Amino acid sequence: VLALALALAPPSLRPAMAAGTALGTTAWVADEAGSDLALLLRRIGERWGVEPLAFAADLRFDDPCHPALAAYECGYVKEGVGAGGLALLWQLSGRTAPALARLCDQACATLLGPPPPTVR
Repeated sequence: VLALALALAPPSLRPAMAAGTALGTTAWVADEAGSDLALLLRRIGERWGVEPLAFAADLRFDDPCHPALAAYECGYVKEGVGAGGLALLWQLSGRTAPALARLCDQACATLLGPPPPTVR
């Protein structure tokens, strides 16, 4: 989206647009194997003569958590609908990523039902 916005913007506005914009994503996207977010941002910057700014939220769904959330940690689920931005805003407001993870876990249990019992 940033590259598209820069392409459509008049050249004189691109530096200000880039300076006032930050990409927010999750650790799952930032750390994805086979992907290089830093390289992509560098190429966007080189192409449009700007320095893109990006942040990855600390949100992780460690055990124990609802299976729907555990799928993120296994690499089965990718976000792209604002989860990184939301998690970053949460953290910038002074709250912790583990607290957000607990709330996400509670929401999944409410919406999808409790996780099945584990077999030991």
